Amino acid sequence: MGIPSGYTSAQVVQAVPTGINSALVKINTTTVSAQNTVTLSNVFSSTYHSYMFTISNLSGSDAGIRATLGTTATGYSWAGEEWYYNATSINRRSSNVGYFEVAICKPNAGSSSLFYIQNPFLSVRSTFQTMAVTTGNNPGTIQQAGFLDDATSYTNIVFTMTDSGTFSATISAYGLVNS
Repeated sequence: MGIPSGYTSAQVVQAVPTGINSALVKINTTTVSAQNTVTLSNVFSSTYHSYMFTISNLSGSDAGIRATLGTTATGYSWAGEEWYYNATSINRRSSNVGYFEVAICKPNAGSSSLFYIQNPFLSVRSTFQTMAVTTGNNPGTIQQAGFLDDATSYTNIVFTMTDSGTFSATISAYGLVNS
């Protein structure tokens, strides 16, 4: 199927034909180059309850990337598992920590992540799910899910390396239209 008449390729993800009550709308795309911390401001609003983020062409220090909603540094709880090519499997669970993990970064480009956040703007508990793939010397994947245990309305999301290193990537934010 080609690009619908009247749209450019950049608008296709935003096109909502008559009679369709849901869609994925691009909010923001940011290119990051050699940063330790990146803030996406005014991403969350009353327009959407659920958001999807992609992190692509990720490279940098051999570490993870954490996300926080606004400046909240406590109350995140999550569980998940990591699998690596060398047959290592790690079950992980954290309660009341200062972040949720959204990506694994390796020194070579090519790692990626897809994650969802529900209700960050509403004054209710926010939930999230992460699926990330890394390339490099020991390629692997992570899957995690959890929540932020507070009832605060957020507009910003902050991405930070787990060490003092830096990362480069393209980060895109999408809103899922409420039907």
